[in-house]
Amino acid sequence: MIKIFLIVTILSSGVTYSTQYEDMSKCLNAKEEVLKVNPSGIESYCVSESDKIPTEFDRDVEKLSENIARKMLVTFQAVLTTVLMDIQRNGIK
Repeated sequence: MIKIFLIVTILSSGVTYSTQYEDMSKCLNAKEEVLKVNPSGIESYCVSESDKIPTEFDRDVEKLSENIARKMLVTFQAVLTTVLMDIQRNGIK
């Protein structure tokens, strides 16, 4: 499922609000409602999660999670191999 975010920034204070929607049409309708309130003092955008540009931090986190997952898999395989070898040598008791 693609997530759509409505991002609203109040220009006078710089405060940003974000709300999640399930489809673009609902987001665009909400954006129109927000802009009716104060069209000159608010910036409003609908952004899909797929439009998000990954930052350096995002890439680092992704690499780290891949490394951790790989190490966990290798550890699990080593433990499983040890257990299976013990069962093969000693039999199931």
